[in-house]
Amino acid sequence: MPGLCHTSQAPYLFSLNFKEMSDSEHDAFARKAIFTKFEHWLYEKEIRVWGPLENEDNGLHFVPFGENMRLTDVIVGQRCKVPKVEILSALGPLVGEVKIIKARAAYNKFEMVEDEEGP
Repeated sequence: MPGLCHTSQAPYLFSLNFKEMSDSEHDAFARKAIFTKFEHWLYEKEIRVWGPLENEDNGLHFVPFGENMRLTDVIVGQRCKVPKVEILSALGPLVGEVKIIKARAAYNKFEMVEDEEGP
């Protein structure tokens, strides 16, 4: 599995002829697109995963939490109207292990910060 590549320029996709690509060229292009990150987003702490689609539920696919993937935080957006009790209920047995953070826009810069008032 390749590591994440960083770039300062967006890829130019309009000159690509996807219809003429072989399966291996499609695969290589998809992997490059998935594992390339714009350098201005380096502050984001993310993990990207490439794998087969399994565990379908109503047309959506999920990877269950377990040894290989653990939920540590739930970040509630500034405009989220879901009551805290519903979030806690959705966490089920993970409720004591997961930190719930309410996010808001920073006052003086372009970023999201933790809202001191909480979720």
